[in-house]
Formats: sequence, structure tokens, C-alpha cells
Amino acid sequence: MDNEWKIRLLGGVLHGREVCLAGGSLSVGERGCDLCIPLHGGDRLEFTATPAGLMINTEGAPVRINGRRHQAGKPLPGEGVVQALGLTMAFGQHHADLARYPLRRTRSALLCGMVLACLILTGTSALILMNNGNLPPPQPVTSRVTELLRQTGLTQITVTREKNGTLRLSGYCEKSERLQSVRLTLGEWGVMYRDHVVCTDQLIRQVRDVLTRAGYDEAEITSSAPGEISINAGIMMGKRWADIQQQLMVIPGLKHLHIENRHETQISALIDSLLQQGLAEKVSVTSVGQAFVISGILNRDERQSLNAILMQLRQQFPGIVLSYQNVASSGEGSQRLPSPVVAVIRGQQGLYLLLKDGERLRTGSRLPQGGEVAALTDEAVTLRFPDGLINYSFGF
Repeated sequence: MDNEWKIRLLGGVLHGREVCLAGGSLSVGERGCDLCIPLHGGDRLEFTATPAGLMINTEGAPVRINGRRHQAGKPLPGEGVVQALGLTMAFGQHHADLARYPLRRTRSALLCGMVLACLILTGTSALILMNNGNLPPPQPVTSRVTELLRQTGLTQITVTREKNGTLRLSGYCEKSERLQSVRLTLGEWGVMYRDHVVCTDQLIRQVRDVLTRAGYDEAEITSSAPGEISINAGIMMGKRWADIQQQLMVIPGLKHLHIENRHETQISALIDSLLQQGLAEKVSVTSVGQAFVISGILNRDERQSLNAILMQLRQQFPGIVLSYQNVASSGEGSQRLPSPVVAVIRGQQGLYLLLKDGERLRTGSRLPQGGEVAALTDEAVTLRFPDGLINYSFGF
């Protein structure tokens, strides 16, 4: 995961577009390249992800990294801005927030700006001398930016001035589009700043990218407060999820993660209702995607009880998908037991199963595979698992 990199284009018609290094490399140029962009002074440049870091090849053209000349053949730092062949691009690993790198002005643009500033200053001085008047002191840039944020409705973003004179934007916003207009205005003003603002839509997108790579394509991701993300998916706690959670918690700006397995909550409520009505001894429950299928042979009264349960669950969980099949349950339960059933014995402590290996199972007994005995009769045993309910008839 540490060898996954991405590039963000700064300036031009593709400003703000981010591209991942598919297959570990990315070529930019006019002919036969991954990105078709005209370059100045060279045919192409290429990024390559290696164990040593991200490499750049410009076929001898000069490269500047974070404003300093880069030595060819050496890996790039973990994150920064590269300038080569007329292009300016931010780079970083897959979890980096490259949106905080603004488009820096080129040297020619700065020279033109200085000349224009001198002309304006000269003209202003002449007017002052001619009119013998006084101009009000200019508003501090920090106050101007703060007022701009207030007018845009971005009140959760704060502006501070760093020791080197640049501004630091930090805090949260809901939509990155609204922040983009502020970035454009700051660029027009010539304000140098570092962008550490976390936008909720970008935060959700980053979390979704991690979950998609982990196989949770259908996860529902929402946010109710700045920096807080709620995930609703069929997530089972364990080593796999612990690894995914480590990737999530390094995402910049993510303060709190709330996990909800609505599917697990729904199936637990369904099984509890079947147990309370005495139907768990007669049916099995299977998860099919996000739906639940109940199967078993029921008489008329039992069908009415089941219909009442389904109606109650549909009111409790709007959108839940439930169906019933009037077919006998499968014999899958025999495969979930530690060994074959030898007998059903009614002892002084109640009914229990005697297995071939000598183990005895009663209602509430835990199984090696993580399930438990939910119900037991002379004719069948009901096994409860996190993903369903299995009814196994003995047939003897």
C-alpha cells in the first residue's frame, strides 16, 4: 500500500485532476502516453513507483521539486510539487491530500506582477502628492481572507499567518466546490497559503476508495459532523477489518469512525422474533445479499405467526427485504456440528445432543465455528450463526 502514488495536475484545463499510477507508472506527453498533454522542451516525462520511492524521468530536462533543482536518478520525497517541461504537478502517496497544494505563479508572471505593482505604486504616489490627501491603511490580508470565507459561508475555516509569512487555512467545509472558488480568488490576489482544509465530500470519497479496494463496494458512507464518518456495511470484526481500519485512520481530517452493520442488526432481530414465537425450531434463515429468505414447512397457524413477525420487522426496518419459501430446510446443519449426532437424550438437566466424539450439546452451547445451539427438540436442532439460522432435522 505504501508503494501506491497519485499525481494532481496544477494549472491548465486539467487543473485539479488527480491520476493514480496504474501498474506503477504514468507517462505524460503527446504520443503513446497515458496523459496526452503538450510539453515544452521534451517529448515526454514518466513517473515510476519503485521500492525506493517515486522516480521521475524527463529525458534530461531539468526538474524542480518544491522549488529546488532535483538531481536525476534519485527518488522524489514522499510528497510535494514537481515542475518540469512546463508542467506543475503535486505528488504523494495514495492517502495524501494533494488539494492543499495551490498553483504557484511562474517567474515570468511574478516579474510582470512586480512591474505592474511598481506602476500602480508610482501612479498612486503621484495622486497623493497632487491631492495632498491621505489613504486609509490597507486591510491586513488575514482579515481579507477571513472576510472572504465569511461571505462564502465557510465559517468553519480559520486563517492564521505562519512565521514565513504564508497563510494557513485549516478547518472543515462540506463541499469542496465552495472552497475551490476561494482558492481561485486567493490565486488572483497573489496570496501564498497552505491548504489544510478538510472537505466532507472529499473525506467520504477517500474512505470509499479504501473500502472499495477492500471489497466493500456497497458500503453506505455518510457524515453528520465535521471529521466524523459513519459506515454501514456487512463488516465483521477481525484481523481483516483491523488492517482496513489502520488505512482509514491515517486519512487526513478523519477524527471519528462509526461502524454500523445494519444487516447484522436486522438478522439478529429476525432470529430473536422467531425464537420468541417458537418458530425457530421449524425454519431456517439464509442471507442472500442484503435480503433474508426464511424456509421451512409451516401449518396455517404458524404461517400467520410468521406473517405477523415479517410485518413488524418491515415497520421496524423500512426497506428490509424478507421472503418465505414453503420448502423443507436443507441438511446443512450436520456439517456445522463438530461430529455426527448419535442420539437425543432427555436427562435430569434437560434435553441434550450426544455426538459421536462424546461431546454433549444443550441449548446455549457454543460451537467451534462460532455459532450456538439456539433451540433443541426431539426431532431437530436449531443452530444460530451471525449470518443466519439453520434448522437440522435428525431423521431418526
